[in-house]
Amino acid sequence: MANVLKEAMAEIAKLNEQDRTKKKPVCFPGKLEGSPLKTNSKLKQIEKNHSHAGFHYRFEHKSDCLHVDAQRFSVYIPDQTPAATLYILPGAKGEDHSLAKEVGALMFKVASELALALVFPDSSPRGYAMEEGMVAAPLAVQKDHTIPFYMNATKAPWSKYVNMYDYVLKELPDIMLQEFGDWYNPSKVSIMGHSMGGGGALVFALRNPEVYRSVSAISPPLRQSIQAFPKLAFEAFFSDPASESKKHCCYELVKAGHKPPGPILIHTGDREHIASSGGDFEDICREKDSFEARFSGMCSVLMPRAQ
Repeated sequence: MANVLKEAMAEIAKLNEQDRTKKKPVCFPGKLEGSPLKTNSKLKQIEKNHSHAGFHYRFEHKSDCLHVDAQRFSVYIPDQTPAATLYILPGAKGEDHSLAKEVGALMFKVASELALALVFPDSSPRGYAMEEGMVAAPLAVQKDHTIPFYMNATKAPWSKYVNMYDYVLKELPDIMLQEFGDWYNPSKVSIMGHSMGGGGALVFALRNPEVYRSVSAISPPLRQSIQAFPKLAFEAFFSDPASESKKHCCYELVKAGHKPPGPILIHTGDREHIASSGGDFEDICREKDSFEARFSGMCSVLMPRAQ
Protein backbone atom coordinates (compact mmCIF):
# COMPACT_ATOMS: atom_id res chain seq x y z
CA MET A 1 0.00 0.00 0.00
CA ALA A 2 2.82 2.39 0.80
CA ASN A 3 4.25 2.09 -2.71
CA VAL A 4 0.80 2.71 -4.19
CA LEU A 5 0.42 5.90 -2.19
CA LYS A 6 3.89 7.01 -3.21
CA GLU A 7 3.10 6.42 -6.89
CA ALA A 8 -0.25 8.20 -6.67
CA MET A 9 1.20 11.25 -4.91
CA ALA A 10 4.00 11.44 -7.47
CA GLU A 11 1.37 11.64 -10.20
CA ILE A 12 -0.37 14.50 -8.36
CA ALA A 13 2.91 16.35 -8.06
CA LYS A 14 3.53 16.05 -11.82
CA LEU A 15 0.11 17.55 -12.55
CA ASN A 16 0.82 20.52 -10.34
CA GLU A 17 4.52 21.10 -11.06
CA GLN A 18 3.81 23.70 -13.73
CA ASP A 19 1.63 25.65 -11.28
CA ARG A 20 3.89 25.42 -8.24
CA THR A 21 3.67 28.64 -6.26
CA LYS A 22 6.69 30.63 -5.16
CA LYS A 23 5.35 31.71 -1.81
CA LYS A 24 7.59 31.60 1.22
CA PRO A 25 7.44 28.33 3.19
CA VAL A 26 4.73 28.11 5.81
CA CYS A 27 6.29 28.50 9.26
CA PHE A 28 5.25 26.01 11.91
CA PRO A 29 6.17 26.07 15.60
CA GLY A 30 8.91 23.66 16.50
CA LYS A 31 7.11 22.61 19.69
CA LEU A 32 4.36 20.02 19.50
CA GLU A 33 1.95 22.21 21.45
CA GLY A 34 1.86 24.71 18.56
CA SER A 35 -1.08 24.94 16.20
CA PRO A 36 -1.56 26.14 12.60
CA LEU A 37 -5.14 27.18 13.36
CA LYS A 38 -6.39 30.74 13.35
CA THR A 39 -7.16 32.39 16.68
CA ASN A 40 -10.89 32.41 15.92
CA SER A 41 -10.89 28.87 14.50
CA LYS A 42 -13.96 26.66 14.88
CA LEU A 43 -11.67 23.62 14.91
CA LYS A 44 -10.27 21.98 18.01
CA GLN A 45 -6.79 20.49 17.68
CA ILE A 46 -6.69 17.14 19.48
CA GLU A 47 -3.36 15.73 18.30
CA LYS A 48 -0.13 16.82 16.65
CA ASN A 49 2.80 14.68 15.53
CA HIS A 50 6.02 15.64 13.79
CA SER A 51 6.88 13.44 10.82
CA HIS A 52 9.75 14.14 8.42
CA ALA A 53 9.57 17.75 7.20
CA GLY A 54 6.03 18.44 8.34
CA PHE A 55 3.32 17.83 10.92
CA HIS A 56 0.33 15.52 11.11
CA TYR A 57 -2.64 17.12 12.89
CA ARG A 58 -5.98 15.76 14.06
CA PHE A 59 -8.88 18.17 14.37
CA GLU A 60 -12.38 17.99 15.79
CA HIS A 61 -15.32 20.21 14.82
CA LYS A 62 -19.06 20.62 14.82
CA SER A 63 -20.47 19.44 11.50
CA ASP A 64 -23.56 21.11 10.09
CA CYS A 65 -24.32 18.50 7.43
CA LEU A 66 -23.67 15.50 9.70
CA HIS A 67 -25.33 17.05 12.77
CA VAL A 68 -22.59 15.93 15.14
CA ASP A 69 -20.54 17.99 17.58
CA ALA A 70 -17.23 16.16 17.34
CA GLN A 71 -16.49 15.07 13.77
CA ARG A 72 -12.79 14.45 13.20
CA PHE A 73 -10.37 14.69 10.29
CA SER A 74 -6.59 14.70 9.92
CA VAL A 75 -4.24 16.83 7.85
CA TYR A 76 -0.57 16.40 7.04
CA ILE A 77 1.05 19.76 6.24
CA PRO A 78 4.62 19.81 4.91
CA ASP A 79 6.94 22.58 6.01
CA GLN A 80 7.29 23.94 2.48
CA THR A 81 4.18 25.58 1.05
CA PRO A 82 1.88 22.81 -0.23
CA ALA A 83 1.61 22.85 -3.99
CA ALA A 84 -1.49 20.64 -4.03
CA THR A 85 -3.84 18.72 -1.74
CA LEU A 86 -4.69 15.02 -1.82
CA TYR A 87 -7.82 13.74 -0.08
CA ILE A 88 -7.42 10.14 1.09
CA LEU A 89 -10.60 8.24 2.02
CA PRO A 90 -10.34 5.31 4.46
CA GLY A 91 -12.13 2.01 4.03
CA ALA A 92 -14.93 0.49 6.08
CA LYS A 93 -14.26 0.74 9.83
CA GLY A 94 -11.40 3.15 9.08
CA GLU A 95 -10.95 6.39 10.98
CA ASP A 96 -9.27 9.65 10.01
CA HIS A 97 -5.93 8.46 11.41
CA SER A 98 -6.07 4.80 10.32
CA LEU A 99 -3.89 5.11 7.22
CA ALA A 100 -1.50 7.41 9.04
CA LYS A 101 -0.93 4.64 11.57
CA GLU A 102 -0.47 1.97 8.92
CA VAL A 103 1.74 3.67 6.31
CA GLY A 104 2.26 7.15 7.70
CA ALA A 105 6.07 7.12 7.90
CA LEU A 106 6.70 6.64 4.18
CA MET A 107 3.56 8.47 3.13
CA PHE A 108 4.54 11.61 5.06
CA LYS A 109 8.13 11.42 3.83
CA VAL A 110 6.97 11.43 0.21
CA ALA A 111 4.38 14.14 0.85
CA SER A 112 6.96 16.39 2.46
CA GLU A 113 9.35 15.91 -0.47
CA LEU A 114 6.64 16.65 -3.04
CA ALA A 115 5.04 19.52 -1.11
CA LEU A 116 1.69 17.74 -0.89
CA ALA A 117 -0.84 18.35 1.84
CA LEU A 118 -2.84 15.24 2.78
CA VAL A 119 -6.40 15.38 4.12
CA PHE A 120 -7.95 12.32 5.79
CA PRO A 121 -11.71 12.45 6.48
CA ASP A 122 -13.34 9.97 8.83
CA SER A 123 -15.31 7.20 7.11
CA SER A 124 -18.54 7.88 8.97
CA PRO A 125 -20.42 10.45 11.01
CA ARG A 126 -19.22 9.89 14.54
CA GLY A 127 -20.83 10.78 17.83
CA TYR A 128 -24.38 11.45 16.63
CA ALA A 129 -27.06 11.52 19.30
CA MET A 130 -29.27 8.46 19.55
CA GLU A 131 -32.73 10.01 19.38
CA GLU A 132 -35.59 8.57 21.39
CA GLY A 133 -36.93 5.47 19.72
CA MET A 134 -34.08 5.24 17.22
CA VAL A 135 -32.63 1.77 16.78
CA ALA A 136 -28.89 1.19 16.45
CA ALA A 137 -27.45 2.41 13.16
CA PRO A 138 -27.41 -0.14 10.32
CA LEU A 139 -23.99 -1.70 9.74
CA ALA A 140 -22.93 -0.20 13.06
CA VAL A 141 -19.29 -0.68 14.02
CA GLN A 142 -20.02 1.05 17.31
CA LYS A 143 -23.23 2.67 18.51
CA ASP A 144 -22.15 5.98 16.95
CA HIS A 145 -20.23 4.82 13.88
CA THR A 146 -21.55 3.10 10.76
CA ILE A 147 -20.40 2.12 7.25
CA PRO A 148 -22.18 4.50 4.83
CA PHE A 149 -20.07 4.15 1.65
CA TYR A 150 -19.73 7.95 1.38
CA MET A 151 -23.40 8.48 0.51
CA ASN A 152 -26.15 10.88 1.54
CA ALA A 153 -28.89 8.84 3.20
CA THR A 154 -32.45 9.47 2.06
CA LYS A 155 -34.21 7.17 4.55
CA ALA A 156 -35.27 8.58 7.93
CA PRO A 157 -33.93 8.88 10.56
CA TRP A 158 -30.46 8.45 9.02
CA SER A 159 -30.87 11.20 6.43
CA LYS A 160 -30.14 13.67 9.23
CA TYR A 161 -26.71 12.20 10.01
CA VAL A 162 -25.44 10.08 7.13
CA ASN A 163 -24.42 12.75 4.63
CA MET A 164 -20.82 11.77 3.97
CA TYR A 165 -21.07 12.65 0.27
CA ASP A 166 -21.82 16.29 1.07
CA TYR A 167 -19.29 16.31 3.88
CA VAL A 168 -16.36 15.19 1.69
CA LEU A 169 -17.41 17.17 -1.39
CA LYS A 170 -18.52 20.43 0.25
CA GLU A 171 -18.23 20.92 4.00
CA LEU A 172 -14.68 19.63 4.55
CA PRO A 173 -13.20 21.54 1.56
CA ASP A 174 -14.94 24.69 2.81
CA ILE A 175 -13.32 24.17 6.21
CA MET A 176 -9.92 23.66 4.59
CA LEU A 177 -10.28 26.89 2.62
CA GLN A 178 -11.41 28.86 5.67
CA GLU A 179 -8.67 27.55 7.93
CA PHE A 180 -5.77 27.16 5.51
CA GLY A 181 -6.59 29.61 2.75
CA ASP A 182 -3.02 30.92 2.72
CA TRP A 183 -1.97 27.76 0.89
CA TYR A 184 -5.06 25.61 0.21
CA ASN A 185 -6.11 25.93 -3.44
CA PRO A 186 -9.44 24.28 -4.43
CA SER A 187 -8.25 24.07 -8.05
CA LYS A 188 -5.32 21.82 -7.08
CA VAL A 189 -7.14 18.99 -5.36
CA SER A 190 -7.03 15.25 -6.07
CA ILE A 191 -8.61 12.25 -4.40
CA MET A 192 -7.83 8.61 -3.68
CA GLY A 193 -8.95 5.93 -1.27
CA HIS A 194 -8.66 2.35 -0.05
CA SER A 195 -11.37 -0.32 -0.32
CA MET A 196 -14.69 1.41 0.48
CA GLY A 197 -12.78 4.68 0.27
CA GLY A 198 -11.36 3.70 -3.13
CA GLY A 199 -14.84 3.16 -4.51
CA GLY A 200 -15.88 6.43 -2.93
CA ALA A 201 -12.96 8.29 -4.51
CA LEU A 202 -13.89 6.98 -7.97
CA VAL A 203 -17.53 7.97 -7.46
CA PHE A 204 -16.56 11.49 -6.36
CA ALA A 205 -14.27 11.94 -9.37
CA LEU A 206 -16.70 10.46 -11.91
CA ARG A 207 -19.55 12.66 -10.67
CA ASN A 208 -17.43 15.78 -10.13
CA PRO A 209 -14.57 15.79 -12.67
CA GLU A 210 -14.33 19.57 -12.46
CA VAL A 211 -13.38 19.38 -8.77
CA TYR A 212 -10.48 16.92 -8.87
CA ARG A 213 -7.24 16.93 -10.85
CA SER A 214 -6.83 13.14 -10.67
CA VAL A 215 -8.16 10.02 -8.96
CA SER A 216 -6.72 6.68 -7.86
CA ALA A 217 -7.97 3.74 -5.82
CA ILE A 218 -6.64 0.72 -3.96
CA SER A 219 -8.82 -2.42 -4.01
CA PRO A 220 -12.06 -0.54 -4.70
CA PRO A 221 -15.52 -2.07 -5.16
CA LEU A 222 -16.47 -1.25 -8.75
CA ARG A 223 -20.02 -2.60 -9.11
CA GLN A 224 -21.38 -1.37 -5.81
CA SER A 225 -25.05 -1.63 -6.88
CA ILE A 226 -24.85 -5.44 -7.05
CA GLN A 227 -22.02 -6.28 -4.65
CA ALA A 228 -23.22 -7.71 -1.35
CA PHE A 229 -21.55 -5.39 1.15
CA PRO A 230 -22.35 -2.04 -0.55
CA LYS A 231 -25.91 -3.29 -1.18
CA LEU A 232 -26.42 -3.68 2.56
CA ALA A 233 -25.60 -0.01 3.04
CA PHE A 234 -27.79 1.11 0.13
CA GLU A 235 -30.76 -0.88 1.44
CA ALA A 236 -30.23 0.51 4.94
CA PHE A 237 -29.86 4.19 4.03
CA PHE A 238 -31.68 4.75 0.71
CA SER A 239 -35.45 5.10 0.31
CA ASP A 240 -35.18 3.74 -3.24
CA PRO A 241 -32.03 1.55 -3.26
CA ALA A 242 -32.46 0.23 -6.81
CA SER A 243 -32.45 3.72 -8.32
CA GLU A 244 -30.30 5.70 -5.89
CA SER A 245 -27.48 3.14 -5.74
CA LYS A 246 -26.64 3.81 -9.39
CA LYS A 247 -25.25 7.22 -8.39
CA HIS A 248 -22.76 5.45 -6.12
CA CYS A 249 -21.72 2.64 -8.46
CA CYS A 250 -18.60 3.09 -10.62
CA TYR A 251 -19.92 0.72 -13.29
CA GLU A 252 -23.29 2.45 -13.55
CA LEU A 253 -21.71 5.92 -13.66
CA VAL A 254 -19.42 5.00 -16.58
CA LYS A 255 -22.36 3.28 -18.27
CA ALA A 256 -24.33 6.53 -17.95
CA GLY A 257 -21.51 8.47 -19.63
CA HIS A 258 -19.64 9.95 -16.66
CA LYS A 259 -15.92 10.50 -17.19
CA PRO A 260 -13.11 11.18 -14.72
CA PRO A 261 -10.87 14.26 -14.79
CA GLY A 262 -7.93 12.23 -16.12
CA PRO A 263 -6.40 8.76 -15.95
CA ILE A 264 -7.82 6.41 -13.34
CA LEU A 265 -5.13 4.48 -11.47
CA ILE A 266 -6.48 1.31 -9.84
CA HIS A 267 -4.41 -1.14 -7.80
CA THR A 268 -5.94 -4.44 -6.72
CA GLY A 269 -4.93 -8.01 -6.00
CA ASP A 270 -5.97 -10.64 -8.54
CA ARG A 271 -7.81 -12.67 -5.89
CA GLU A 272 -9.38 -9.88 -3.86
CA HIS A 273 -13.09 -10.61 -3.57
CA ILE A 274 -14.03 -6.94 -3.15
CA ALA A 275 -12.62 -6.11 -6.59
CA SER A 276 -13.84 -9.30 -8.27
CA SER A 277 -16.06 -7.30 -10.61
CA GLY A 278 -13.14 -5.30 -11.95
CA GLY A 279 -13.36 -7.11 -15.28
CA ASP A 280 -16.92 -5.92 -15.70
CA PHE A 281 -15.78 -2.36 -15.05
CA GLU A 282 -13.04 -2.62 -17.65
CA ASP A 283 -15.53 -4.09 -20.12
CA ILE A 284 -18.02 -1.23 -19.71
CA CYS A 285 -15.20 1.28 -20.11
CA ARG A 286 -14.31 -0.26 -23.48
CA GLU A 287 -17.96 -0.73 -24.45
CA LYS A 288 -18.68 2.97 -23.91
CA ASP A 289 -15.57 3.76 -25.95
CA SER A 290 -14.64 6.24 -23.23
CA PHE A 291 -11.28 4.88 -22.14
CA GLU A 292 -8.05 3.45 -23.34
CA ALA A 293 -6.88 0.80 -20.91
CA ARG A 294 -3.39 -0.26 -19.88
CA PHE A 295 -3.05 -3.24 -17.57
CA SER A 296 0.13 -4.40 -15.91
CA GLY A 297 -0.04 -7.01 -13.17
CA MET A 298 -2.19 -5.60 -10.38
CA CYS A 299 -2.24 -2.08 -11.82
CA SER A 300 -4.89 -0.76 -14.18
CA VAL A 301 -4.64 2.67 -15.78
CA LEU A 302 -7.74 3.86 -17.58
CA MET A 303 -7.14 6.81 -19.88
CA PRO A 304 -10.15 8.90 -20.97
CA ARG A 305 -10.39 9.11 -24.75
CA ALA A 306 -10.26 12.51 -26.37
CA GLN A 307 -13.66 13.32 -27.84
